[in-house]
Amino acid sequence: PPPPPPPPPLFFLMIRRPPRSTQGVWSAASDVYKRQMLRQSVNGSDMSYKDMMETRSISEIYNLTLEESIFIDNRDHWVIYMEAKVKGLSYPKRRAWIDKEYFLPIKEELYAKSGKLLKTTSMSNIKKTQGRWFPFHYKFKDELKRNSRGTEWIINDIEFNNEISESRFSKALLRK
Repeated sequence: PPPPPPPPPLFFLMIRRPPRSTQGVWSAASDVYKRQMLRQSVNGSDMSYKDMMETRSISEIYNLTLEESIFIDNRDHWVIYMEAKVKGLSYPKRRAWIDKEYFLPIKEELYAKSGKLLKTTSMSNIKKTQGRWFPFHYKFKDELKRNSRGTEWIINDIEFNNEISESRFSKALLRK
């Protein structure tokens, strides 16, 4: 039998205008813009929409503690422990290994309030692009899913700070 058709495209829309940010997901399949979809899995992956769309800064929502400084693969990292200072976060506890040159969380563990490990992330293939370090390979793994190998993003090309017309996000254009 022929392979199943690919899932319909999804578009992530994040509008940052003070005093609030609006975020949501628009699906060409259902022709709706849904804020309630944020906790659902992205096309059966190990990620939820909400995992990708946090807009607040880490220091705004977590208390940070420097645990240690270590070398991983001959690169110097800080290990930072984070505990929520606001309610309602998906991951009240986190631990991140921050590369001291790239200033990126090369590895991260995301925990429930109980301390149970929920998800892990890792970044690799980091290159300098348009004046910033950027990971071209990203892995996200739900540690509660049995037999999960995780979800990988492989980015071939990226551009930052491009002007995008607001009309580009009309439903008519997103349907194309």
